[in-house]
Amino acid sequence: MEHSPILQAFKYVGVPVFTIASDGSVSHSNTAADSLFGYTNDSMTGQKISHLLPVESVAELHSFIHPPAIDANIRMMMAKSKDGSPLPLAVYLTSWTDEKGLQHAVIVRDISEEMKLQKVTTNELKRANTAILAAKIGVFEHFPKENRTVVSQSWRHLIGLADDDTADVQEEWRSRVHPDDLGPADKTIQVCLDGDTDIAKLEYRFRSKEDTHWFWLCAEISVSQRDEEGRITSVIGVVKDVTERRKTEDSLRLNTEYFRSAFENTSIGHAIIALDGRWLRVNNAFCELIGFPREELVKTNLRDLTHPDDLEDSCKHIALLTAGEIETYSRERRYIRANGQTLWGKLTVSLVRDENGVPDHIIVQLMDITEQRQLAQMKGEFVATISHELRTPLTDSVAQSG
Repeated sequence: MEHSPILQAFKYVGVPVFTIASDGSVSHSNTAADSLFGYTNDSMTGQKISHLLPVESVAELHSFIHPPAIDANIRMMMAKSKDGSPLPLAVYLTSWTDEKGLQHAVIVRDISEEMKLQKVTTNELKRANTAILAAKIGVFEHFPKENRTVVSQSWRHLIGLADDDTADVQEEWRSRVHPDDLGPADKTIQVCLDGDTDIAKLEYRFRSKEDTHWFWLCAEISVSQRDEEGRITSVIGVVKDVTERRKTEDSLRLNTEYFRSAFENTSIGHAIIALDGRWLRVNNAFCELIGFPREELVKTNLRDLTHPDDLEDSCKHIALLTAGEIETYSRERRYIRANGQTLWGKLTVSLVRDENGVPDHIIVQLMDITEQRQLAQMKGEFVATISHELRTPLTDSVAQSG
């Protein structure tokens, strides 16, 4: 029997296999088993089971098998190699009884690499979970066939549910979504289930647990699993509180609207100009002051409209702005209107920099002071004339008395 063809074949099977006799010793082992346990130069045959596996007796080994079954799969058993080092194994155990009593055959598989990978995966999951908790991101998975939803601890915290709260999460969620947003929220999940898209996103209003206010949630949903026939069996989603971002966006929108209204609806000319003098944006008042329609004005630049006598000073101040030596300046300047007339303007110029401090564009404010300049000139001429008239008689009188 010891040299039967079956045992010879058993010896050279590539899978580690050994048998345990009724006295608790190894009765046969193949080369693969000897090598796995570190018996490369000899055989495990005759070794006590307690030297190899974490059991003290045949009875303890047999306890893994639950009648009427005659075999058992043990997912993980920490065995020992010849030098005493731990050896994690997946074990298939089967038993039978013959004239020599209760016998066991053991087929093992080394799962060291699987355990290392599992440890790495577990650590990665822990890190991911820590990041999710820190970022206050809720995670849920919906199983449409059972109409069942499971949620993460962070999802509960996000909507104000305690860990031990037994409320049905689907009913809780539906009862607190804003009525105007519930339809779109349902549709977002449904388009994934219908196969219209694999990823969907929605922002919706959600009522606080205390019923004191509404806040905004952003949900991103994607198909997670399909069955063999391609039917969707689960979708997974992440949810984040975006209330502060929405407030910021609303505030920015209001500020933008305020700026647009203030820019457009004023009698003062406003323009935004690139550093090379191109018009980026002008309001109606500016077009009226210069006398060009908007579509004609944008074909020019500030240099084209500046009076030749003021051009050098204008270029000097622009250079000072872009060099960072000044941030703003105000001057009286002359401009050539579309009809060729000269416009005197009170010009205020400010430089705007980008987030890196690099000059980006120029904001110009222009007020028409032509009439003021004309009145000032007339006043000056009038005063000069009166002064001349007053001085002339006195001069003639002195000449005559001489």
